[in-house]
Amino acid sequence: MKKILIFLNGLFIVWGCLVLIYVSTPVLSAWTMADVFAKYGLVAWLMVNTTFIVLLVSTIGIMAGNTALMNVCIPFLLFYGVGGLFIFNWSLEIIPMQLLHIMMTVTVFYMLVFSLKKLAIIKLSIGIIVGTVIFLSFKVYQNHYFRTHGEIAEYSGFSEYRR
Repeated sequence: MKKILIFLNGLFIVWGCLVLIYVSTPVLSAWTMADVFAKYGLVAWLMVNTTFIVLLVSTIGIMAGNTALMNVCIPFLLFYGVGGLFIFNWSLEIIPMQLLHIMMTVTVFYMLVFSLKKLAIIKLSIGIIVGTVIFLSFKVYQNHYFRTHGEIAEYSGFSEYRR
């Protein structure tokens, strides 16, 4: 199961970097993420393409068998993965992004089972608490960033940030 998750997460990392996020919503064209990076820089790209970083860190945690790193990723995966299943619709152009959300959901379950199987409940709890603090700090920054950078918020697909 671990090798399958590593492979699939790796596949989605590459896919997310090259194609998935580019075509995931109607407001995004084929080169939108490249355009965001070219016009606004790395921080803007990361704010719009957060799932790429979450998948990258999660996959590194799984590959290394690092329980602490996996546990810290759980709040991010829950919000962006499981939450994405309910936030976005299931129209044809969104299906590739929903496949990514399903993969993130499976990854969360794997990480939880991995920690519980090792009876690392205290590590799991501490990791989730630390991850939640990091996640909430990041989310506050991301919300502020989108509110103050309306031109970049246009790329996010979330209507609450659009001008």
